[in-house]
Amino acid sequence: MRQDEWSHLYSILSSILKSATYMASYFYLHDLIVYMNPEKFPFEAFVQKKVEQYFQNDGFILSNEIPFLDLHVKSKDKKEEWKIECKGETKAINIDFNTGLGQILKKMEDEDSKYAIALPDIPSFRKQAEQIPKSADEIKSLLHMGKRKWRNRD
Repeated sequence: MRQDEWSHLYSILSSILKSATYMASYFYLHDLIVYMNPEKFPFEAFVQKKVEQYFQNDGFILSNEIPFLDLHVKSKDKKEEWKIECKGETKAINIDFNTGLGQILKKMEDEDSKYAIALPDIPSFRKQAEQIPKSADEIKSLLHMGKRKWRNRD
């Protein structure tokens, strides 16, 4: 749905809900519409789209060989391969962050591939990353927040 369609739907439904005194439903509806609009920063579909664009602009080819993996990209010469889970902002950042770690760890079967969790560079995800102990630096190296880390991929 385009932004103007979302706005129109939101205005119609919110006026109905306001007049019916269902304020809890009104706020739930607002959250639902915001989180269903994947084109906006910092949501998961936005993150995935930006990471896809980054790799495609760098000459990589998207692959769908691995089920239940957000992104699988290979260089044209097949010498570099990335397996990436993407996460975006939700109301359950802690759960989603931990889920992303588990998802990518379970996919780490090939020592020649590179693995990452793509995250928006926002305070809530930085806070989650800070909670990973120093003894787990290898796991922390999987986290890629924002554009800065992708530029230095090694």
